[in-house]
Amino acid sequence: PAHLKEAVSIDLAPASVQLHGPRSSQRLIVTATLKDGSTHDVTDHVAFSLQNPRLARVQGGNLLPAADGTT
Repeated sequence: PAHLKEAVSIDLAPASVQLHGPRSSQRLIVTATLKDGSTHDVTDHVAFSLQNPRLARVQGGNLLPAADGTT
């Protein structure tokens, strides 16, 4: 979206996630703060990249476990 060019910061929530078990999941929310101070949920407009994609994956804004481990 055009208003994202006005973003001064991007935040991810939650900042820390622990998944317990193969059926667990965590919804990720990405919020952009614009120059005017307004905030917008931009989760559907970002690409997620994981430090270790063998351990988890993001599907539709949800973090899902792929294997046991920590990162």
